[in-house]
Amino acid sequence: MKGKQMYELLQWILIFMKLSYFLMPLYKANKKAAQKAA
Repeated sequence: MKGKQMYELLQWILIFMKLSYFLMPLYKANKKAAQKAA
């Protein structure tokens, strides 16, 4: 793997981690709401 590809991969991993960090609480809240509705 070339350095540039490695760097781009790291950037995508960082973006994904940030996204999952923000989405996780929403997902948990949704699950709780769904359980209440059920």
